[in-house]
Amino acid sequence: MKVSLTAVLLLGGASAASGQQSAYLRAAASGGRNLGRGQGQGQGQGQGRPFTESDSCIVEGIAAMQIPGQTIAGGDIDYACSDAADADAGKPGKRLGLTKAQRAGLDGLVESGEIVFGETEIDLTGGYLTEDGTVTLPTGDDSPLIKKNGNNGKGRGAGRSLLPDTGTRSVLAVRVIDVNGLAHPDSSEIMSYKIFGGGGGDDVNFKSQIEDCSYGALTIDNTYAQFTQAQRDAIEPHIEAPGVINVTIPIDITDSTQAGSRYTVKDAVQAAVQAKLGFTLPGPFADHSVWYNLEACYHDCGWAAYAYINSWNSVYQANYYKYVGVQVHEIGHNLGLAHSGGLNGATYTDHTGMMGNPLYSDEVGKMCYNPAKNWQLAWYGGSGEGSRKLLVDPQVTANRIIEMVGVADYGNNSPDKPVVVKIETGTSTDLFVGFNRATGINSQNDEADNEVVITETGNNGQSYSQSYLQAHLIQGEEHTIANFAGTGQPLRIKAETINTASSPGTATVSVKYGNSCSTDAECDDGIYCNGADICTGGLCQAGQAGSVPCPGSACVENTQSCEPYYDCGTNCQDHTTTFDQGNGSQGNFFMIEAKNDIYVTSFDIQATNTGTVKVWDKAGTYVGFEDDSAAWTKNDQETVLSGNGQQALAKLVPIYVAAGTTHSFYVLNSGGVRYTNGVSEGSMYNENADIKFFEGKGSSGEFGGTFAPRVWNGVIEYGLASPAPPPTNPPPTNPPPTNPPP
Repeated sequence: MKVSLTAVLLLGGASAASGQQSAYLRAAASGGRNLGRGQGQGQGQGQGRPFTESDSCIVEGIAAMQIPGQTIAGGDIDYACSDAADADAGKPGKRLGLTKAQRAGLDGLVESGEIVFGETEIDLTGGYLTEDGTVTLPTGDDSPLIKKNGNNGKGRGAGRSLLPDTGTRSVLAVRVIDVNGLAHPDSSEIMSYKIFGGGGGDDVNFKSQIEDCSYGALTIDNTYAQFTQAQRDAIEPHIEAPGVINVTIPIDITDSTQAGSRYTVKDAVQAAVQAKLGFTLPGPFADHSVWYNLEACYHDCGWAAYAYINSWNSVYQANYYKYVGVQVHEIGHNLGLAHSGGLNGATYTDHTGMMGNPLYSDEVGKMCYNPAKNWQLAWYGGSGEGSRKLLVDPQVTANRIIEMVGVADYGNNSPDKPVVVKIETGTSTDLFVGFNRATGINSQNDEADNEVVITETGNNGQSYSQSYLQAHLIQGEEHTIANFAGTGQPLRIKAETINTASSPGTATVSVKYGNSCSTDAECDDGIYCNGADICTGGLCQAGQAGSVPCPGSACVENTQSCEPYYDCGTNCQDHTTTFDQGNGSQGNFFMIEAKNDIYVTSFDIQATNTGTVKVWDKAGTYVGFEDDSAAWTKNDQETVLSGNGQQALAKLVPIYVAAGTTHSFYVLNSGGVRYTNGVSEGSMYNENADIKFFEGKGSSGEFGGTFAPRVWNGVIEYGLASPAPPPTNPPPTNPPPTNPPP
């Protein structure tokens, strides 16, 4: 028995009954028992043959391309399972019947790189083969346990897709005819030039776009010259047009009893192709491609096409076989590429590359892949880091300036500027930056033309992993990650310049970690009242000693002037809400009502940890404005706390509140605050002779999520506006009325 040392996945509690075996890596028998339905069928109350320890199979992934506005039953990713005996006999893999928890477990293992489609074997002990041919995994413990040789997808390791993405890829397209003669109306000749070009005025086609995007690293062939003579002799007599054969299947694709599943139709086509060619698939196409083109889909639909990941097979329905965006998308799956999600987190909505679903047209298809996919492919100088693919580790080099070109200018790039920059996080999930130059081979790009794009993906960018667009930047825009890789430090990626007038067009991108800098100008935060910011030793230093304006008085940001603090004299007062604590987050919204004319001058807060405290205010209620920073006035005075517990804030630019009016405050500490659970938001919590204080809300971040009812813990410091005179130049944000009420 041939033994494979590829990964073994152990799913379910049933396997644990065999002792400690499930906890250890063991060789999987790739030459093990055939998973076919003959042996032991009928056991287990109709469940079919139960599996034993000699049974295992290789996990296959099938990725479907969803038609916009439609849905695919079961989702866009499906799982199958095949053993060596099935493969030797040319039988398709069997579908995996998964519980919701098992599917979630498999999804996670795929994303982490611990399962590699077409390579990883799973142990079927405790499962069974159902009478409809579905492989059912053991139930019980739905958390999959895996042990794997080699890289496990974490950290800085490397992995590669299984099938070659360079060299010559031979493609055979199959025009499918059902038992009633139903076939796509395009002839074999039309199908040929829609896929391979060479006639009919089809200038943008699958062959042209793949060869253009790869700059000839991957060429598409329909002559099969690289096959043996015996293999060509089996194929060539059946060629109807270059690269196309016709087959007839013995089922009616419109009849749900015969074609209720897309896989039933696909299996019938595979059997018909094998019968016509006289060999089992994939045969000579193992490192190449075979397409099945159906007239339409009538049952189990919602997909334009689907493809086996890291494999040789894809299936198209209706006119989608000739849409370049669909063709390039599906071959991407064969090459091991996953889908590309957009800013909204949906599966296909990154339209800066072909692994979203951006283009549905025969003649609109000049578009390539996004930066994450370009890093994975062995195009542009090879897979991973190289002369045209730059690796940047911000935690090693905190400040980088990089001049890039787009893939459209890869061939017009004599100084060897990079086309992709990988930003290393120290985990398996990294960032990838590219210049989305919309010209030439990428001239029909669908999103963020001539912008800097930032994508994120897992598995170190080296193998199958869903990517997500994080940002696209025009010149001068910056994308900031506040807590980069859990370091507590920010990472800033900025499109410094974009030049589309030059040849090649370029984008200059800066990558800065923490408070790194190269000039004083980079450190200037544009805030007058916090003093001069300078660059020293490559790091920004804020508010240098002696540079902070208005010592001993109030700094007014919008006029860049200094005002004397309001002196309440003998009328200084305070009001304590509570310090009962009991809960906490980062801040509080609350409201007061003044019984007399007052100036609010400062607060004490109950701090969780040291941090920077900011205060905003607005007239009237805060309700409805919790996420609208534009509705608030930020006080120019901030306080950097040196401890926790009850902490006094610096004097505020005084805030005037007239008698009989309400006023809201938002107090936020980056180090967190403690507050108390309330009873009813908006109800009065306590009062004194001058102030009524009301229950409010907690806040999880700056104008972020809220929790109610919550009672702010602290002290309101204030002064009576009368008889003490107001300041000579009252603060412009909250001026007293001309004739204040008595």
